[in-house]
Formats: sequence, structure tokens, C-alpha cells
Amino acid sequence: MFFKRNIAPPLLLDGSWKYKTDVYGEGKSAGFMKPHFNDSAWRRMRIPTNWHLSGLKDYSGTVWFRKRFREPDVDLGKLTLRFDGVDYYSEVWLNGKRLGSHEGYFAPFEFDITALIEQENLLAVKVDSPEEKPGVWPNRKRLVKGVYNHHDCRPGSVSVEDGQKGNTGGIWNSVKLISTGPIKIDNVLVHQKFNSEGVVTLHPQLYLRNLEKTRLKAEVLIEIQEEDGVRSTKARRRVTFSPGSRIVRFSIRLDKPKLWWPWDLGSQNCYSIKIRVSVDGTPSDEVERRFGLRKVSVDQNSYWHINGIRFFPRGTNIIHTQWLAEMNRKKYERDLKMVKECNINFVRVHAHVEREELYDVADEMGILVWQDFPLQWSYDNSDWFVKKTIPMLKDMIHTFFNHPSIAVWCCHNEPHEPNRNKLDRALYKVARKLDASRYIHPASEFKEHVYPGWYYGHYHMYVGIPGCPLPTEFGAQALPNLDSMKKMFKRKDLWPPNWRKWAFHDFQYEETFHVAKVKMGRSIGEFIKNSQEYQAKLLKFAIENYRKRKYTGITGIFQFMFIDPWPAITWSVVDYFRRPKMGYFMLQKIYSPVYMILTPHRDEFSQGSGFFGDFTILNDLHRWFRKAKYRWWVETPSGEIFLERKGTIDIPPDSVKTISPLAPMEVVLFPKDAETGIWKVKGWIKHGKKLIAKNEETFRMLSRPKNVPSFKYLGD
Repeated sequence: MFFKRNIAPPLLLDGSWKYKTDVYGEGKSAGFMKPHFNDSAWRRMRIPTNWHLSGLKDYSGTVWFRKRFREPDVDLGKLTLRFDGVDYYSEVWLNGKRLGSHEGYFAPFEFDITALIEQENLLAVKVDSPEEKPGVWPNRKRLVKGVYNHHDCRPGSVSVEDGQKGNTGGIWNSVKLISTGPIKIDNVLVHQKFNSEGVVTLHPQLYLRNLEKTRLKAEVLIEIQEEDGVRSTKARRRVTFSPGSRIVRFSIRLDKPKLWWPWDLGSQNCYSIKIRVSVDGTPSDEVERRFGLRKVSVDQNSYWHINGIRFFPRGTNIIHTQWLAEMNRKKYERDLKMVKECNINFVRVHAHVEREELYDVADEMGILVWQDFPLQWSYDNSDWFVKKTIPMLKDMIHTFFNHPSIAVWCCHNEPHEPNRNKLDRALYKVARKLDASRYIHPASEFKEHVYPGWYYGHYHMYVGIPGCPLPTEFGAQALPNLDSMKKMFKRKDLWPPNWRKWAFHDFQYEETFHVAKVKMGRSIGEFIKNSQEYQAKLLKFAIENYRKRKYTGITGIFQFMFIDPWPAITWSVVDYFRRPKMGYFMLQKIYSPVYMILTPHRDEFSQGSGFFGDFTILNDLHRWFRKAKYRWWVETPSGEIFLERKGTIDIPPDSVKTISPLAPMEVVLFPKDAETGIWKVKGWIKHGKKLIAKNEETFRMLSRPKNVPSFKYLGD
């Protein structure tokens, strides 16, 4: 639904608008929509924006907006007014005439205004973004806003008093005038079907609208072109249009197609589709957009495949911002560059829908997207609510359908009963029908979201690979860096901590101190260090155990989460100010496509005890590393080599391989007078002259009481 329009670029109505809050609902009776209404006392706001960011902090309710503009100088004959994003309820008038209404926050919507345009025009928009009332919120919600309405990473977290603060209402995306001839192109969905010979048949589905009141004959021309411009394929049809909307379908065969791949498996090849509609030989509308060819599936064993090749998702969850007007293409490029540099190949857009620019950048960078429908926790389960959510799901799929990066539609995050049995089933059925090219996940359930070492137990429980086969959330909170904390809190609230203020910013006291047992230390600096070290340690232990069980219990993982959507204290590894925590660098290391896990997992040995171990090579790439060389050794605190092994190994594609440099049951004894302190276990693997993996672990050598026998007595 987002296109490049080639005949007449859209005219933006962005910029300064007048606005007024309507606390008592008097706007309609007072005539706020009428052209001659006196709005001289109204304030100004630059659109697009979320009003929380532009003078109406924490305001929930109704705001009226007014914009005057002159008739545009166009000669195609038809004008469409388009809103790219309004949150949440909207009602629109042009020159005092009501155009219609819309509910939702992420989907574009349009009105034909040809018959209403004048030399001088007044556009009035009523926007209502309410708080949900007690009894409805939080367990019978009716606003389909996902994390933008209810979540533990938003302003106020999930508290009854503050959980709806930081309202996201407003005209947050552009407002445009689109000029076309009598037939307008509303959308195109490029369906694709692969056969066993590698041939792809495209089935473009065009949504066209006849804006006249009479039947028209038109010619529709499609051109499919490789993005490098080398090859193109054309098709045309003559079609008769009755007034209103019509779907026109094509079938186009592509031999030797260039496929789109995630960044760690191949190139991000794309195509463009150009559609031109002409009436009586005169162009009426022409649009162009990018799409990619790829086939995504999840088999009966829960293994992921792309273009027929099995792969392992190294994923994370993302919520880039609490207020979508904050983001733009440049910021998405910045964020996804950090994602890619962290060796992540799959992001889950967590219980919300983002701006179009995110998906454009993901297409270009080769980052797969798991797209959630914006449902978070519990909702009204009436037939009425189910009925109203289905068109919103259709809007999500139709709006973002052509992005090759999107691999998954997921219908709900952490549903409660009875939503999963009624609401989620209805949405799943619709999604399956609308899109056969992607994996449809009915709901991301609590059983997939595991938090040992944070909400319960100890992080060593990750040995048991909880959440298998596909944990889509796991992790621990960590405080942001000191400079970020100073931006978030006044000095008197920062240290000693004002726990009420910290809780508003999502900090979880109970879990931090009574499950994770993070020590505060004697300063805010020590607390930050301890907190970040704990998160990094938990992620390392969890992910190494998950990846070691690749395809033997685990088929993919999604850490929670990557970045803070506002100045908060959450499970992120990058804070709101885009400063990485220790967890970011740990994630970057342990998500390497080729990675070396060193064992044993022990923190301490004592003098005279026995050392044993092996290492595991994880290869997520689809290439052999034959006759790779390895070195595995143990160093004393003084840097002396205590134990060393070298060898040659073959590393298969997409594999997990454990190497045992020591013989079975072989134990190498530490001297009874071994140097105490921090020892190191190190290893590297080289393929030819290229270093493809390395790692380092530490353990502490402790003194051993003289009356305790050394390890060797067990074999005497």
C-alpha cells in the first residue's frame, strides 16, 4: 500500500496545523469542522507527530486538528486524500463535509475528495486516543494497539495507576493529496509460487478503483524488472471497470529467478513491479514498488527453511520507539546496522506494527522479520471485538505483503484464555487464507517465553533448554550506562534510587534483588556494572546451551529484547540513547555464525584437582570448512601454557560438532602448588589463514587444604 507514484508525486499537507483539545466533547456542536469557525485562539502543532512529543504530554482523549490549503495545481482530474497513520479513532471533514472515519493506528486510509475540493480548503480531523476504562483495561481491552497501550516496557509499566501514561495519539505520519486519472491503483500483492524445477510463477493481484460513476475501459500494463535492470518481463490486459473497486490478476513466469536471502546466507536480490493504467490511451495512474522472491516455511519438526535450505534463527525482539513519529529511515538504518553487527539474522517486531521504513531497511540489509499483530495479553472476547479485529489484520498483511524480509505473521502475544480459543483462532484462519507464502504463528505463548534467573529459579536452568523448540523470549533486565541514567533521572532520584520513579521507568525491584540477586554496591556506577554483568552472564549461559542443542531440541531463539523504546530500564542490550550495554557485546560474540563453545562450565578449581574438557563448534553458515586447524589451551595467571592441544577438523555446513582434544575420561592434574588466581581456557579455529572462531573462558584456581586428597586418589 506504500508506492512510488510516477505520474504525479503526492502533495504533502505536513507542516503547521492548528489544534485544540476537546475534553468535554463539545467540538461537533461548536462546529470545529466548519470552514468559517474562528480558530484564531487555537495553538499550532507540526504534523506529523504524536501529540505526547509536541505539547500534550500524557494527554489521553480527543484533539481536533485543522489545516487550510489551496487547491493543488494538477490536471489528472481526481484527488484522493490519504492519511499514512493516525492513532487511534479518527473522523475527517473537508470544507464542512464529513468524509468518513477510521479506527486503528498503523494502517493508511484514504478518501476521494474530487467533488469537494475548492480554491480555498479547510481540512478538519478529530482524533481520539483514549485511556481504556477500569473494568475494560487491562484484561478486556478493546484498543488494538499492542505494546503502545499495555506492556511492561512502556511508561508506567503495567501499574494500574500509570500503565496508560505516555499516550501515543496523534496524526503521526504524513497527510497527502494524491492526483490520478479516473482509475486509481490502490494496492498490489505479488503472490509467488515455486515449482520443483526452480521456476517462479508470479501472481500479481492488483486492487484498482474506478472513481467515475460510469463504466470505463482501460489497459493495464505490468513490468517486472530485476533491480539491476538486466532483465524485464511485461504483461498487459484490457479491462472494463464498473464504478468502485475491482481486483485484476496476472500470471507471469520467471525462469532462473534471483532469490532474496538473509544476510548470512546470500544476497538481497530484489525486483521492481511497475503498474500503469491507461484510459483511452492516456495514463491514469502509475505506481512502482520493490519486492523479493523467497520461500519461507517451518516443517513438522519446527525446522526453519528459506528457499529450500534449513537455517537457524538467531533472533531478538524489537520495539524501536514508544512514539512512531520519532523514527525515520535514517534512524532505522542506524538501529538495524547495530542489529546486523550483533550477528542477528531475525528480528521479532514485538506486539506492534512499525513504520514502512523499517521493513524497507530490513529488505535491504537482509534481516528477517517476525511480524506480530498488535495484540498484547487480554482482550474483549465478544463476537463484536473479533469482527472488528479481522479487517485490521487484513490491513497489516495487505500493507506490508510485498516485503521479502517479513517471514512470519503472528496473531497475538501472550494471550490468556479465552482469547486463544476464539479470537486467535479466527485471526489465524484469516491469515492462513490471505498469505500462503509465509509461516503463520497462531500466538506467541507464555510457554515460549522463559525467564529462569529473572522471574524464577537460576539461569543454570537453561541447561534444560526451556521453551523448546522455539523460545521467543528470554533474558534479564540491565541498567543503562551512567550517562543515560543521568539523562533519565534527576540527581536526587538517581542515587540513592527513588524506587517509585525507577518503577515508572520499568525497573523490577523484586526480580533484580531477590531472584537475580544483583548487588547494588556502594555507588550507582557499581550497581550499573553489577547489573550489566549479570545480564551478559545470563545471556551467555542461555544462548550457548540453546545453540549447542541446535536441531536436537532447539530450532531457533529470540532474545528479549534489543533496544529500549523510551528512556527505560528493561531487558534491552541497547538503551534508548543507543548506548550498548555489556549484553550487546556478549550477544555479538555468542551470536557469531561460526562460534566456539569452550568447556567445562566451571567457575573454580583447586590445586591438585583434575582438568577435563572439550569444545563445540557451531556453524550456521551453509559452507564447509574442511581441514580447519584448531588450537586449545589452558593458561596460568602468569601466562604460562599449562595444557595445549592442536589438531585438524572438518566442519560441515549448518552443523554442531563437539571436539574432544583429550581422550575419553582423560583428566590432566593441576599441580598441588598450582598458581592461584584467574586461569584461562582459550581456543581458536583457522580455515586456511583466516581466523573463523575464537573464544576465551576463565576460572579461579583456589588453594587446597593439606588434609584434602588430590583428584588422583580416585584412580588409586
